[in-house]
Amino acid sequence: MIKTWYEEYEKIKDKAIVVYGYEWESMADEQKEKILAEKTVIMSGDSEYACKRYQIIGNANNLSDHECAIIADGGNLCFGYRMEGQEIVVYTD
Repeated sequence: MIKTWYEEYEKIKDKAIVVYGYEWESMADEQKEKILAEKTVIMSGDSEYACKRYQIIGNANNLSDHECAIIADGGNLCFGYRMEGQEIVVYTD
């Protein structure tokens, strides 16, 4: 049986936002500052064979790496993840 983390995701999902690089770059500085002050910001990055990369660029809610990984993968996280510094590498299969 593959475990998902959807219940935990539901409890913490409003504490963070997942954005794409182009979205983040197009935001005004004031908007970025407001988001960084209120939420944990996780930027979606490159996809590779069997994994997807995310970068934690702000952690206003002091979420753990595990909580950030759960949010990045939308509560799924059934194949696990690893950390590479501030980067989350979520296994997709």
